[in-house]
Amino acid sequence: MIPDYCWRCAPKHLWTRRQLAAAGLRPNGQDYAGRLIRPRRGGRKPLTAWLYDVEQAAPKRIPSPAQLVALARATRERQLRAAERHGIDRSAFDEEVRS
Repeated sequence: MIPDYCWRCAPKHLWTRRQLAAAGLRPNGQDYAGRLIRPRRGGRKPLTAWLYDVEQAAPKRIPSPAQLVALARATRERQLRAAERHGIDRSAFDEEVRS
């Protein structure tokens, strides 16, 4: 059973994914160590944040140069497709890159 904590009441060694990322860490494949629950107004479903043990976390992996190139190409393609959905021709961007 995963323990539940009220908002801002979790132990200091349990962090969310965002807190780990801000510290340059990743969960490292560990299971959840806890869960934060924050109620919301209007009877909506409460917000849930999963917690990880910072002592079991590992440093973020550094991407290789080839991975960075592949990400840049994929991002560029995604941007071009988004522009085409908005009626802008792909060739308009090719001209900007050449000049």
